[in-house]
Amino acid sequence: MKLIIQILLLILFNACCLGQDFKMFSVKVEDSRYYIGNTEFNTTSIVIKNTSSKDIVFWLSDKNVQNMASKEKIKDYFFQVKGDFSLAQLMTDNIASLPSPVLYVSFLKYLAPDESFSINVLTKGILGEEQKMKIENYLTNRINGLDIESFNNFIENDVLKSFSYKDDSICLALESL
Repeated sequence: MKLIIQILLLILFNACCLGQDFKMFSVKVEDSRYYIGNTEFNTTSIVIKNTSSKDIVFWLSDKNVQNMASKEKIKDYFFQVKGDFSLAQLMTDNIASLPSPVLYVSFLKYLAPDESFSINVLTKGILGEEQKMKIENYLTNRINGLDIESFNNFIENDVLKSFSYKDDSICLALESL
């Protein structure tokens, strides 16, 4: 009888776990190379795809956030004063027009399920494997994402959507990283 109960609990636990979204987004790295005349250009693309069944908001932090808890990530990006304001203050103020997003400060991207966003890093000249790995590690360690419900306590969905970057990709120069 004990064995049957243990097996049923194990089956129930696995069924509950498999039904949850553990990973909200996937990150894929793509590289391309081309020439203009005799000059080589390389593009390293970080493609972020919402793999969950929920809408998510993602952003890039100015530091490695892989070991931070979700609450710490939110506090650091939305509530830490950067310059004269915090992002949460800016989002809740009544402003006539939305400011252009500033990477690491006020950049947000709203992604519905199965939507993707690309961060493209353009470099001029030969790009070695070590440099490619540095670009990949730098960006992937700064990507944050939370489902839209995580923000319900302090920022409305409409506000998040209105502050969301409108295009499907951004292009960065290697020197800006």
